[in-house]
Amino acid sequence: MCSPDLARTAAATKEFASVAGVTAVEAIEGEVVVGGETGLPFVLRGLDVAAAGAPAGALGGEPGLMHRYADQKDRTLIASSRLALRMGWKNGTPVPLRDRAQNRVYYEVLVVSDRSGYQPMEQAWAIASPYWLRKDWCIGGACVQYATLRTNPAPDYDAVNHGLRERVPDLRRFKSGAYICG
Repeated sequence: MCSPDLARTAAATKEFASVAGVTAVEAIEGEVVVGGETGLPFVLRGLDVAAAGAPAGALGGEPGLMHRYADQKDRTLIASSRLALRMGWKNGTPVPLRDRAQNRVYYEVLVVSDRSGYQPMEQAWAIASPYWLRKDWCIGGACVQYATLRTNPAPDYDAVNHGLRERVPDLRRFKSGAYICG
């Protein structure tokens, strides 16, 4: 869940976009480890519709998918390619999960994509609208512990790190794309 001493609201992370070289901020709004009926457990995190639908996001250029992701009647998720491969999922696969009260809820794999979201240990994760994480697992408003920063091509990562640490003195960790992918 969320460690209160490290958590922020999604609105508080918007200031990260003022750091030189940062073009967009994707606040990861809460996380739960789910699985049970699906077999292997996996991390499910919240990502807002605007971030998922941004040009570089998993739903970029797909208004119909963005509408479905934002829908407050039908639960959907975006699965990483590694998670989809491990679970045998494809677009349209129903995923049965247990909510906080252990009631069965079904999410549909809306799309398989690695273009949004962040999992620090491996690339096996899923994201869903924060609305559903709040509804199904009672994730609160101050729940952002991770944020993905999109940057200009070839940014000065030391300058980005310095700019972030000026704005967020309690920042514990900063990893560049080269470090994550390298």
